Amino acid sequence: MTAQGIAIDGASNAAEEQPVEGIKPGIWVGGPLAAAYRREYLTLSGVKWAGAIGAIIWMLVYGSGWVEWTGFLALYIMNMLGISLGYHRLFAHRAFKTSQAMEYILGAMAAMVAVGSVIKWSIDHRRHHRYTDRPGDAHSPFTTALASR
Repeated sequence: MTAQGIAIDGASNAAEEQPVEGIKPGIWVGGPLAAAYRREYLTLSGVKWAGAIGAIIWMLVYGSGWVEWTGFLALYIMNMLGISLGYHRLFAHRAFKTSQAMEYILGAMAAMVAVGSVIKWSIDHRRHHRYTDRPGDAHSPFTTALASR
């Protein structure tokens, strides 16, 4: 594998690259695309953590009342329904059918969680189920270990 990374989808970045054993088609290992993907998720996580820390500091400095807690609870429920029903059950697994308007609502509620687009999230989640704890699992540190070879 070269420093350019490898795309195991029939086309590679350089002629001398060979597929990595155990990696399935469509998986990016190492290279600039894998690094950009990690940066995106780290940025999204950083924004969420910064917001949470900022909210705690705000609460300690200015206090909180029923308005803040009601807003927190309403947005928390919307985010959890958006991720669990929308991104996970509806878009990733197609576990149920609903109207197009409800698909948009669930997608928008999940997008507020800042975990990436519905397409990217669904692809990662389907890959996670298909390759659990094997090379290609988006949630496995094993893929990161392969990228450092």
